[in-house]
Amino acid sequence: MKPANHAVKLRYTLFTQESGFTELAVSLWQAILELNFRAPASIHDWKAKFKDYWESEVSRLGEAYSNGWAAFHADPNDIVDMTVKKDEDIPQISTDRLFRNWATAERCMQQNARTPARTCMFTLS
Repeated sequence: MKPANHAVKLRYTLFTQESGFTELAVSLWQAILELNFRAPASIHDWKAKFKDYWESEVSRLGEAYSNGWAAFHADPNDIVDMTVKKDEDIPQISTDRLFRNWATAERCMQQNARTPARTCMFTLS
């Protein structure tokens, strides 16, 4: 791959992150790195297989308990149970100093949303 392609990817993901879509920027790099460094040795129809891996909601590169695409491809049933990461409680925003309190709450929630969210097929009690 040409170095210019890497520069375009880097600039796009930086733009995406600075636009407030941090989860999208992180997931793009997770996908790029999984495709390049953790792909199965030989695979036919890699797009469909990668889609199956990505939509399985297993841990991905950079997350706890991540085994990678190759391990998932070898045995899709050997999945480590992930604990669902629950967001911190949203701080209450008082009307006293409304904008300062709102900014503090936003900053707190943004720091907790660094990795891409997962869909849950069950409800939390």
